Amino acid sequence: MPLNSVALAALVSHRGSKKVKASDPVFPLPGEYADCGWWFDPAIEEAGIEDYTWHNDRHTFCSWRAMAGVSIKEIQELVGHRTIAMSAR
Repeated sequence: MPLNSVALAALVSHRGSKKVKASDPVFPLPGEYADCGWWFDPAIEEAGIEDYTWHNDRHTFCSWRAMAGVSIKEIQELVGHRTIAMSAR
């Protein structure tokens, strides 16, 4: 998913002096921070949210893009689905 300037600036700040591009993954594999569960799961539990996973954010991104009038083809490309059928789900 592409990052806006605010998100990219936060990522650059978090990564320090390492060169960062908008197309870089936020949690690149391998590495100790590749799995977001160490902070995400406790945050969800503390917030009292049930039946929610990190992957749900991906669905939300696609839904918000669709509601904003983005074409299904563009959504497919943004999230890297192999088929439009997967994006249409």
